Amino acid sequence: MPHKVTYRIEKIDATHTTQVIAFLKRMRLELFPDAVHQPVPTDLDAFNSCYVNRTDAAMYAALTNDDKVIGTIGFLKYDERFPFLSKKFRQSNTTEIVRCYIDANYRRLGIGTKLFTMIKDAIAKAGYENIYLHTHPFLPGGAAFWQAQGFTEAFVEKDSPWQTIHLCYPFPLNDVSSI
Repeated sequence: MPHKVTYRIEKIDATHTTQVIAFLKRMRLELFPDAVHQPVPTDLDAFNSCYVNRTDAAMYAALTNDDKVIGTIGFLKYDERFPFLSKKFRQSNTTEIVRCYIDANYRRLGIGTKLFTMIKDAIAKAGYENIYLHTHPFLPGGAAFWQAQGFTEAFVEKDSPWQTIHLCYPFPLNDVSSI
């Protein structure tokens, strides 16, 4: 693992789309090996329409000086696909953090925290009031990372093998006066 790496965080536009999608696909297969037998998720298949060409969604990446992608984080409007969470988010403008991945060679260097800080500002500017995400205990960092960022556990599913952990940011983001 490198002890120090120089990188920058950018909101992804058409310039780096190809390498970001390649990174996301690689990380997906690394973290979810059974995904090799599943179709590519819609947000990766239609990346530009999901992240680039929208004002209510975005993808950010940590890029080295030679444009190597070493981390990503995105946000989309929460699609309410988990009905048991509907009370928690009833009548709220909620976003979901997605695709937060850090290359294994660059973990524990603060990259994930910097990505989250950057995206949190973008989420507030996009007008969202709440942040939701889910993770799994087998993912590196996982719930411990998000709890260190200020997320609280909303619900843990007993859905073997996933054991999905649903997390929420603890306060509305509607005060954007400091942005």
